[in-house]
Amino acid sequence: MLHFLKSLIPVGLIAILLFPSCKPPEGSGDGMGGDSLPVTGDWIRLAIPNEPDNLHPHSSVHAMSTYIRDQMHLFLTDIHPKTLELEPVLVESLAQVSPDQLAYSYRIREEAKWDDGKPITGHDFAFSVKALVQPLTEAVHSRNYFSFISDVKVDASDPKKFTVITGELFFLAPYAIGSVEVVPKHLYDPKGLLDSYSISSLQGEASNALLEDPKLKEFTSAYQSDSVKYSPAHIHGAGPYKLESWTPKESIVLVRKKGWWGEQVKGDIFALKAYPDKIIYKPIKDRAATVQALAAGEVDVIWDVLPDEFDRIRQDSSDHIAQTCSLHLADSYSWTFVAFNTRPPAKRKPVVADRVVRRAIAHLADLDKIIRNVYNGYGTRIVGPISPFNKNEYHTGLKLIDYSVDRAAFLLDSAGWKDSNGNGIRDKVVNGRKVELEIEMLVSASSTTAPMVAEIIAQDALKAGVKINAVKDEFKNIAVKLSQHDFDMIGLGFNGGPLPADLKQVWHTENWTSGGSNYTGFGTAKTDSLIEKIRQTVDPNSRKPLYYALQEEIYREQPMIFMISPKERVIIDGRFRGQFMTTVRPGFKVRAMWVHTEKQKFGKPSTTDTLKP
Repeated sequence: MLHFLKSLIPVGLIAILLFPSCKPPEGSGDGMGGDSLPVTGDWIRLAIPNEPDNLHPHSSVHAMSTYIRDQMHLFLTDIHPKTLELEPVLVESLAQVSPDQLAYSYRIREEAKWDDGKPITGHDFAFSVKALVQPLTEAVHSRNYFSFISDVKVDASDPKKFTVITGELFFLAPYAIGSVEVVPKHLYDPKGLLDSYSISSLQGEASNALLEDPKLKEFTSAYQSDSVKYSPAHIHGAGPYKLESWTPKESIVLVRKKGWWGEQVKGDIFALKAYPDKIIYKPIKDRAATVQALAAGEVDVIWDVLPDEFDRIRQDSSDHIAQTCSLHLADSYSWTFVAFNTRPPAKRKPVVADRVVRRAIAHLADLDKIIRNVYNGYGTRIVGPISPFNKNEYHTGLKLIDYSVDRAAFLLDSAGWKDSNGNGIRDKVVNGRKVELEIEMLVSASSTTAPMVAEIIAQDALKAGVKINAVKDEFKNIAVKLSQHDFDMIGLGFNGGPLPADLKQVWHTENWTSGGSNYTGFGTAKTDSLIEKIRQTVDPNSRKPLYYALQEEIYREQPMIFMISPKERVIIDGRFRGQFMTTVRPGFKVRAMWVHTEKQKFGKPSTTDTLKP
């Protein structure tokens, strides 16, 4: 999901535990008014379950890419993770909004500069929007979030001033505008190839005429090249860190920039805090091995800790990790699901295109058992595509789908699925040929829990004559299959946030036909209309019945089995201060953590950061 949907944290909904059986961070200060000032220096090493697909700001679909890019790029605005108030980051102040809520004016900070010393301006923001929404972009999954932006007008006398014009009301406009990853125009479009295009001409039906445009193709070829995705020399951001190296299967190393402009900004702007000299991401696919790496001092942070391992450590006060690290547990806006392909291609069996089959399989998913046995109770069941912590949108009137083999069998019988040959698998004549109720379920090879979930569902499904075959694959291959709609079922998860949900990307039909993120193929004219009305309704009380109506349609059609909202399980080396948890994955703010000078292990200690206590 995009930055503005994943980075905001609601007060009062956070459930954080720092277990007393383990050692707290060095001292009690958190870098926000603790008993000493934060200092820069040291390295922080994080175990990650898999590598990102790339580090391009406008083409990656991988959550890991987002976590890493967040250290290299900045946004116009962000949410302070403790006060939960929107704060200006690249800009001097929050937007001045026109009375009709269709124009948002900003000014880039005077200090803000690119690494080569050139000022960051409104032209860079306008270019970033164009690069994101243009029709040849690989960011099909996200460009529709920004379809409401019709123009960006840069002040002729002061290029740091600009106004974003929206062609329609959008209830998340201030957050969406503020979440665009701003990149340098002069480095990514030195020929000015996008200068002649207006933002509106690059969107909607008008953009179809540009699919073979030579200038646009030339720009896209360069901007989406492998060098911009992987090469330290060609990845440019306004943030405090830059890519130093990427050694596949070994490490991704970010280094704090010397003389970075953000250090000159006065005031307590959380997004401008950056204390570690280096942030090092180490891919470790085996999640049990991440615990071993932490115990051996090879990494400092692990997250998504296996529930059994997390419980073992927190219950054993003699364990080395328990004595030297901090264990954190927090609620999350993330949610997991099993998606059905409701509009499968001809080469796929059409079995899950049948709504009755989908509902029957939902009855065969014993989610209470999954929460107990797979997640050790660290999760809450959900009933729809919105986190239950989004209180004003989540439909509390919908009943959780109960686990019932008998109910599933009844539904399948009524739909004509019988075991005609006595092999234990139901079958039916579909489109003139006999089809067995055998389904392939894709799961990520890097996930430990997904295969366990698939196994439980498959075992119970067989009791009702449904055969489910779990197939492990790398995420990059899964992403291709999703974009091509080449799957039957798939187990995945979405990152969420406390903002009201914008459901267009995942549930609008235009995002099935255009290669977007509507992987299930769900949608009708009615549901599309509800999605558009939600986006254009500013008043939350007026939006609520629209959200409810849409969730009722989704519930009826069962395009997904909505499973759980899991709790985050994070363990951090105790020498780091500034540890606190958020409800947004991965659950912590890595560059806000710091180490007392005398406790630092790597690199030459830097001076005290007196600008941002």
